[in-house]
Amino acid sequence: MERWSGRVALVTGATSGIGASIAVELAKNGMKVVGCGRRVEKIQELNKEHGVRIIEYKCDLSNMSEIYAMFDWIKAHKDLGHLDACICNAGMSTSQTLMEGNPESWNRMMNVNVISTSLATQLTIKQFQELNINDGQIIMINSVLSHNHPSPSMESLNFYSATKMANKALLEMWRKEISLMEPGNNIRIAAISPGLVDTDFIPAMYNDKSPQEVEAIKETVRTTMTSLTPQEVVNTLLYIMSAPPHIQVHDVIIRPTGRNTI
Repeated sequence: MERWSGRVALVTGATSGIGASIAVELAKNGMKVVGCGRRVEKIQELNKEHGVRIIEYKCDLSNMSEIYAMFDWIKAHKDLGHLDACICNAGMSTSQTLMEGNPESWNRMMNVNVISTSLATQLTIKQFQELNINDGQIIMINSVLSHNHPSPSMESLNFYSATKMANKALLEMWRKEISLMEPGNNIRIAAISPGLVDTDFIPAMYNDKSPQEVEAIKETVRTTMTSLTPQEVVNTLLYIMSAPPHIQVHDVIIRPTGRNTI
């Protein structure tokens, strides 16, 4: 990771879970990290807890104008000026099946999971091109559900799975377009597709429940299903970023062993 020291990374969805772990680890490796999310006080807590400096930026990734504003802010920031890496981590789901869902929740999932990811990718590449950064890195934190359909017992993840499959398709389209860019065809784009990770992602799907019900759901998931830790996803990301510049890692699937998992 030595070649990334002093360079600038954006991590979306950096307030908790996988995104928080990524932001902390990149900062520990000497990168200037911008962490975005809606609860920036969580990033301030990460800085205190881990003794790092993550620059927080409040951004609702379902609002495209806020994403444009964030990239303009990064370019104007005296300590940043541009990006060298973008980690598209933010994602969300609901607890609704397809029959229970509605256009509002579907639109929000598409905006956060798919459109914000492609917009951030596009704006990052434009910054790379403007400053002739020919070794930039983009990583999408995707899902094993971009490769497999949810089981019948997890039908509430059906629309979420569709958004992740869209990202998988877009990843390949982005890679093909990047390969034709001149300059820029050494820009690398990758995805990590983890199985179940021990975060608050699934409990957050049930924000219509009481705190006691959410805690019970969390406990059920933890005691009945095997999961990865956020750090194990981070380790995969570090492997991708530390690969020699002429090597591009495409899509890495990581899952916990055992049958009781996603």
